[in-house]
Amino acid sequence: MINESENQPLRLGSTEDAPSILCFGRDAMATTFEIFIAGQEAVYAEQAALEALDEIARIEEELSRFIPSSDIAQINALEPGENWILGINAFNCLRLAKQLFETTAGAFDAGAGSDASIESLKLSEDSMECTVSSEGLRIDLGGIGKGYALDRAAKMLRDWSISSAILHCGQSTALALDAPPNNTGWNVSIRDPRDHSLSLARLQLCNQALSGSGVLLHGQHILDPRNGEPAQAKEGTWSLAPSAAIADALSTALMVMRNEEIDAYFAAQQWHSGLMLPSDSDTLLKWGNWQLSDADEEGR
Repeated sequence: MINESENQPLRLGSTEDAPSILCFGRDAMATTFEIFIAGQEAVYAEQAALEALDEIARIEEELSRFIPSSDIAQINALEPGENWILGINAFNCLRLAKQLFETTAGAFDAGAGSDASIESLKLSEDSMECTVSSEGLRIDLGGIGKGYALDRAAKMLRDWSISSAILHCGQSTALALDAPPNNTGWNVSIRDPRDHSLSLARLQLCNQALSGSGVLLHGQHILDPRNGEPAQAKEGTWSLAPSAAIADALSTALMVMRNEEIDAYFAAQQWHSGLMLPSDSDTLLKWGNWQLSDADEEGR
């Protein structure tokens, strides 16, 4: 059913007793985006999916730091005190990235790896302008941009009155709309971050986003953007949120947050949930509301 990728933390599974499910995909943002639509006539579903995939391609043009004409590339060329008028997608994604910088106490930072944090990027709601206040800021939306693109594509599907669908980007982040007919959700397995041929658990996803991060995906040397030090020993982290952009960024942040920081985050953000597999344990640590079942036997 799914174009499998061996280094991704999620796996979408088969759906029982559902009518025909149609799949449409396209490469963008250095990964493969796929859209699965249930309960729709094929021609109509294809038209809607292609519009949604076109939206993802447009967003890449605006958010990729590697495209010289993008808003992000223009920001990265600014000197302190200079400003740039942003398009709506760049503005909204950057605003959310700044909010997540605050709520994660800097554990998610779209300026990570440069000489300044995203805190030094000032946004004006009135003029849609951004201003750089520190030298050396280089924005990289790789930890949130794919999730943002999924959110926008899902909105496009809803505009086409398609309610039963699931979208994913390389199986690192999945966003589910309504469940397929005759089902309570879309089946998604959480892969073992130490061996992606195995699964730790599965869940049924409905009107939520799930994202995962881990050492096989990001490498062994994950650095905390706040101090440049190696992250605490974790094999993998996962997050549930109403938005794919938030889930995408949060799973990244959880890799570097201390347990007491995670406790404080989920106490304040009760619509979000977190999951973590420590390096020294086979037991998943949970925050928030998870309804997990045993892993599928497939791959075991």
